[in-house]
Amino acid sequence: AFTLLWVSRQRAVNRSQTLLTTVVAAGVDRIDRILTEAEVTLAQLKEETDGQVSDQTVERLQRAVYQTRWFRAAGVIDSEGRLVCTSLGLVDPPVAIEPAKRSRPDIDRMQIVGIATTEIMREASLILSLPTTGAGEVNLLMDPSVLTEMFEQFPIGPGGFVEVATVDGRSLARFGAASDPAPA
Repeated sequence: AFTLLWVSRQRAVNRSQTLLTTVVAAGVDRIDRILTEAEVTLAQLKEETDGQVSDQTVERLQRAVYQTRWFRAAGVIDSEGRLVCTSLGLVDPPVAIEPAKRSRPDIDRMQIVGIATTEIMREASLILSLPTTGAGEVNLLMDPSVLTEMFEQFPIGPGGFVEVATVDGRSLARFGAASDPAPA
């Protein structure tokens, strides 16, 4: 009877491992699609605005957010490090953005700046950024839970959690037992 019980348990463990592997692979694929869409969207915004702001810029930012399902807002930071325009409208007066919430201008590709409380809506958002000509940048903001919501359907059990992190170990999103708010 003990051997039969052990075989049954082993089969259950194997099924769970297979399911987990499938869910993780699908989750990684989804995150990759989201980040690829962010890269394409930021490149388009950079080309269309190049850090310049007008009523047309607001429309372009609104369109970028509306046409995607992942992003909650878009914005333009000028060469002086000030938020001057968002998908909600022109920012008057411009709002200074601290360097920790900005991309590095010497890296000409999309950057995951990290999670920060945004200046306008005052909520935690994942900041994806692309430098523009000069020292400005275009940004997309995303609810961090978008990265983990697919995993929430998987029963992780007591004490379990799922975390999405950068290669250098910065936490971007997590849920489960260790779901303390990600650092700002």
